[in-house]
Amino acid sequence: MVVESPLLDKLAVYAGLGVGEVWTWRHAERRIVVRVLRGGRYEAREGSELLPGVDLAVLAGFVRPGESHTALARGYRVAITGE
Repeated sequence: MVVESPLLDKLAVYAGLGVGEVWTWRHAERRIVVRVLRGGRYEAREGSELLPGVDLAVLAGFVRPGESHTALARGYRVAITGE
């Protein structure tokens, strides 16, 4: 996942490398945006083509910079499996 930065057009770099799908984090909106490479440009999508079963709204609830990645991963696992 890429955190968007106004200082560098990372999407242009990834497009040049041929990266087919990029997820970006919109901090102000607390959501994940998926972009798929089509014709050398990225188009926004509602979900991932590579991981179609991932509920991005649920995943976004576990993006918390500064918190323990291990604890967040465990919490996410419980959220998606109920275990």
